[in-house]
Amino acid sequence: MVSSKELKEKIINSLSEWKVQEEKIRFLNQKTGEKISFSLFNEDDLQEAKQSIIEYPKWLKTRIIEELLSTSIVDSRSLKEINWTLFDEKSRRVIKQAMIDNIKRYDNEWEIKKIRTLDFGGRREDETVLIHQSAQVNYDEQGFLIREHGKIYFKNEFSSEEWKDLESVVRLQAQQQQSSFPWKQQGNY
Repeated sequence: MVSSKELKEKIINSLSEWKVQEEKIRFLNQKTGEKISFSLFNEDDLQEAKQSIIEYPKWLKTRIIEELLSTSIVDSRSLKEINWTLFDEKSRRVIKQAMIDNIKRYDNEWEIKKIRTLDFGGRREDETVLIHQSAQVNYDEQGFLIREHGKIYFKNEFSSEEWKDLESVVRLQAQQQQSSFPWKQQGNY
């Protein structure tokens, strides 16, 4: 039989997957459907597991914002793995604003362009994106763009006001770079 401590560690090691179901007196793994009854825990382990799940979104939000403040792009793996439903609307807005501020701070590393998002069986679709200079544009076997989270943002992910703001900052930076290096405009580099 698994100990209370082992169950607690199992939950704490994958916090984003677990949900507290007080009304059903159990934990539920939202990814696998596994259920663990509260009765299998001693009181201290139960409270620690519950508190960890409750505090996880706050910790994660803080971690994401700290990453955004310390680097030009958030680790794309951590962004891809985020379960955005963990956050309330206010937290999602705070994180999104931090992402926008980060893009503005490192505007010389971003560009706006149309890229192919689907290329399969004669069917092609292009979309306007904000793309980081380190992003790789690759496609899966069905011809869909393999998106690098934190490095490629679709225009429709932003409100029209947010997009206009980002567009003006990124385009202004591109114009300034071109005027600083006029030989690049003529292809003489």
